[in-house]
Amino acid sequence: MVDVLTLLVVLALISGASFAAMVLVVRWQLRRQLRLAPRHRSTAPLLWLAPVTPAARLHRRLRIASASARLSAAVAGPGSPTAQCADELVERAVALEPRLLAAFRPRAATGARRAVERRVAHVEQLARRLATDAVAGSDRPALAGAATDDLTALDERLDALAAARRDLSALERAAGLHPLADH
Repeated sequence: MVDVLTLLVVLALISGASFAAMVLVVRWQLRRQLRLAPRHRSTAPLLWLAPVTPAARLHRRLRIASASARLSAAVAGPGSPTAQCADELVERAVALEPRLLAAFRPRAATGARRAVERRVAHVEQLARRLATDAVAGSDRPALAGAATDDLTALDERLDALAAARRDLSALERAAGLHPLADH
């Protein structure tokens, strides 16, 4: 009788430990899905995985833009100007996450919310431009712009990159070479 009781206690402990480990692994995997970059932990609530609130939808848009920028960096190749811009954009998105969390606290001002919404839209726009650059195979150096806003500076660098690509295409056409696709 004691052996059966001991066996039941051991089985219960093993089952409890297995269940606790499984819950911790699932929670860890869910927290990883909230990350904007693999190396940066997100402080967003787990409920934001289901985009039912405006804050959750904005965070999802930020996650998608970050993933797009990381993919653009991978397509462009390490060390390329597009990859450098993509890495910078992901860092800007990570830096924007605490502002998003603060703007959607219960007593936050609607002006702060609108400002965060505009920033998220700007990050999305830049992520689209990076994807276009990566697909175009742009590997020419970007020119640094003198801007006060970090996203505006990145926007200007992408403008300079596109202008340089157009100039190079015109030179290649004039030399009788096959130019890069114009954008």
